Amino acid sequence: MDLGLEGKRAIVTGGSRGIGYAIARALATEGADVVIAARTAPDLEAAAATLAGDTGRRIVAVPTDTGDQDSVDALVARTVRELGGVDILVNSAATPWSANSPTDFA
Repeated sequence: MDLGLEGKRAIVTGGSRGIGYAIARALATEGADVVIAARTAPDLEAAAATLAGDTGRRIVAVPTDTGDQDSVDALVARTVRELGGVDILVNSAATPWSANSPTDFA
């Protein structure tokens, strides 16, 4: 399938595993260079290496805490520095209930 993503530049948060990883893989398979962001650097580096090897695209791992504005600003700045800009943003980093247990369910 050709989605017209050749040469596009993407950021995918939560990109080290799960849905974020699958989205990063799909974008790279379609020709995009991808910055993947997550909090755990070793998992992130491993995911980036696998994606780059499997797709032949440039995959950049950037450890990021999406709950911290300075960390998010650094993610965007590094993406622009490494890839020259951002065309696609996928926010897939999340924890259920914003990392808190729900208290209103019985």
